[in-house]
Amino acid sequence: MSISIDSRDALERSLANGSVIRSKWAVLCEIGPDWIGAGRRFEFWVDDVPLDRQCIGHQLLARAIVERFALPLAHEREATWGSAIIERHGDGLWIDYEWSRGVPYDHPAATDVGEGRFELPRE
Repeated sequence: MSISIDSRDALERSLANGSVIRSKWAVLCEIGPDWIGAGRRFEFWVDDVPLDRQCIGHQLLARAIVERFALPLAHEREATWGSAIIERHGDGLWIDYEWSRGVPYDHPAATDVGEGRFELPRE
């Protein structure tokens, strides 16, 4: 079972009652400890129920993260991982995030980390 959110308004309404959206994302290189194949991946959950990958809500959130961090489609040697909690505060949707970047196998520990907060831009 998954949830489909098909507009910015529906996204805001889904968070109006205190619900939160959790997210994990990754930009991977060709080979790493838990994968083979480069690419960019996003997962979102509304109160622990997966958000349909094809819905506008998923695309809206993924695009905001891609644009905020200028995430490429894939990395040549390194990998970037991130997580976020998206909540409604006042009239806006805010994304609290953490991320790390490292080179799998060469330096499996994160070589760069960060955290912060930004408001989901209005289209």
